[in-house]
Amino acid sequence: MSIFGLGIDIEEVSRFKEKEYQKNEKFYKNIFTLDEIKYCLKKNDPYPHFTGKFCAKEAFIKATGDTKVKLSDIEISNSNGQPQLKFK
Repeated sequence: MSIFGLGIDIEEVSRFKEKEYQKNEKFYKNIFTLDEIKYCLKKNDPYPHFTGKFCAKEAFIKATGDTKVKLSDIEISNSNGQPQLKFK
């Protein structure tokens, strides 16, 4: 897949914080992979991490212009402190 543009996304962490994971698992599973969920839930405050991963996914979609991509088909992982994007 070629990237034809630039993508950026900004979200308020409070949008995720207000949707507590334990009460909204289906919501999170529609957006994030199981590995992303596990990573975020290991953190004392998982919501900034969910927000960052969501923003990276949205930025990718905007950069490619492919609005048919499912958010759960994009995985944002961390390797040696650097984010990596994998697309199914």
